Amino acid sequence: MDFTITKDNILAAIDKCQLATDDKHTTEAFTVMTVDAAKKKTVRFAAVGQFCSVDTVTEAETKSFGSFNVKPKHLRSVVSSMPPGKIQISLKGERITVKSLVSSRKASFQNHALDIFKIDDPGKDAAWIEVDAQQLVRALGCVKAASSWIQRSDPDGCLLVPTERGLSIFGCNMYLLARVDTSIRVDGPPIIMPATASAVLTLMAPDDAAVRIFSDTNRVYLENADTLVSAPLFDYKFLTNYQMFWGMIEDEGNVVGPTLALPVFAQGVKAILACGGFSVEKERDSTYGLFMHAKFGEAAEVSLALAEADAKDEFDVLRAGADIECDVSSNLLVQAINSFGSTSEVQVLLARHDPTEMLVLRTQGLTYGLMTKAKERT
Repeated sequence: MDFTITKDNILAAIDKCQLATDDKHTTEAFTVMTVDAAKKKTVRFAAVGQFCSVDTVTEAETKSFGSFNVKPKHLRSVVSSMPPGKIQISLKGERITVKSLVSSRKASFQNHALDIFKIDDPGKDAAWIEVDAQQLVRALGCVKAASSWIQRSDPDGCLLVPTERGLSIFGCNMYLLARVDTSIRVDGPPIIMPATASAVLTLMAPDDAAVRIFSDTNRVYLENADTLVSAPLFDYKFLTNYQMFWGMIEDEGNVVGPTLALPVFAQGVKAILACGGFSVEKERDSTYGLFMHAKFGEAAEVSLALAEADAKDEFDVLRAGADIECDVSSNLLVQAINSFGSTSEVQVLLARHDPTEMLVLRTQGLTYGLMTKAKERT
C-alpha cells in the first residue's frame, strides 16, 4: 500500500476518528482506526467505539491499494511532527512508514493486525432528513454542560425531541437542565445523541452547510458529503429527569419572575466570586464551587457569605415580578450564564415540586434550570 496525502487532510480525518476511540478500553478494536486506500483519489479513515462510530474520506493520491490499523493518537503525533505539505504513507509487511515529501523526516511503526467491526450504513434509501449543521451544532453546544454527569460514570449525551414548533435539544443531569428550541424540522420519536457523536458533528459542520440525520430503533446516524457518524440509542437515565424537570418548568402554577439584563448580571456574579475568594483552587475546582444567595424582585441581589469574606452586588431589573429567593451553586450558575452567549435579557423564575426546587433562567429559545441547595425541612 502506498498513498500521498496533505498534512491538513490527514489531521482532519484523524481528529474525527479519535473522538470515537478510547485508548483505555479493554476491547482493542475500540482503540484503533482503519486507514483504507482502496480508491485512486480518496482514502477512507474509519473507527468504531463503544458510543460512536466514524467513517470519513479525504482526498489523496493512491499508488497501490491496501489498509492498516493504527491508534489515532499515535498517528496524529507522528503526522503533527511533519512540516506542512504532502506526506507519503506506505505499508510493507507489517511496518507502516510515514515520510514527509518536503523534508527528510520520516517514522515507522507496527500495524495492528486485527479485525475492525464493520460500520453500519443505512444506505441512501433511508428516510434521511437534511438540517442546518451550524444551527444543530450551536444548540448542542448550549446544552453541553447539562449533558455531562458530575462525579458519575453515566455516558454523556442529550435528547433531541421533535415538536410541532421544531426540534428541541435537551440536556439534563442530576443538577442541571438545559433546553434549546430550534426551527429544525425532524419527525419521529425522540433521539438520544451521545456526546461523542455531537463532538464529531462539530468537526463536520465547517465542511458542509447541511447534515443529514436518520434514526431507527437501534441507532442514530449523521451524514454529510465526506463523513458518516453512527451512534447507538442508549437508555440514558436522564430520560426520567427530562419528564420530571420539564414538567416542573411548564407547570402553570409557577410565578414568572423579573427580566434581567444578562451582561450586567453576568459581570456582577463573576465580580462577587472574585471578591469572595473564588480564586482559591480548592473552591474553584470543586463540583459546586461556592453557594450564592440570590434574591430577585423589585431589584436583583446576589450575595456570598464566607468565613473569610462577604461580597454582595445589586442589579437592575427590567420588569419586576413576585419575589424569588434561593441558594444556588456558583459553578452551575456561571455555566448557565456562559451558555446564553450574546443574549441581552434573561427571565428568572423559581420552579417547585416539593421537595425539589429549581432556579430557572429563560430567554427566547433557551431555558436553563439549576437545582437549588436543599433546604432543611421541619
